[in-house]
Amino acid sequence: MSNPDSSQIDRVILDALKADATLAGLVPGGVWFGIPPPGLRVFVLVTVDQSTDDGVFQHRRLESVRYIAQAVGLSTDTSLGAMKDAAERIDNVLDGDTPIATPTGYASIDCVRDERLADSVVDEVDKSLSWHHYGGYYRVECAWPD
Repeated sequence: MSNPDSSQIDRVILDALKADATLAGLVPGGVWFGIPPPGLRVFVLVTVDQSTDDGVFQHRRLESVRYIAQAVGLSTDTSLGAMKDAAERIDNVLDGDTPIATPTGYASIDCVRDERLADSVVDEVDKSLSWHHYGGYYRVECAWPD
């Protein structure tokens, strides 16, 4: 049996967020992995914070990925309230009552938020602007098939 493709875990997280119409209404710039395209002012950014593999009998059996999923918005284009609403929606999508899809090649998936993110930072170029970052850290564990 070949190893499951770890990028399938990233794909289901992104697909779940991209498919949510409510979230799309709150963050018109879309959902991006790693680095968003230039010029966006309100969007969702998903990055990998850390990743570990657990093995049994010299084979991986469980992959654990901690993602940062955050709504990011420029202060001139969105309100703190809208960013908080987007963070709540991200949480409902990733850690709500409806489970996310199991990635291709894996036996199961579990996703739970293990830390909240709520921050605003001053823009590096224009000190009169700030960027809001609201969301969370999500631990995703995927088991390999037996």
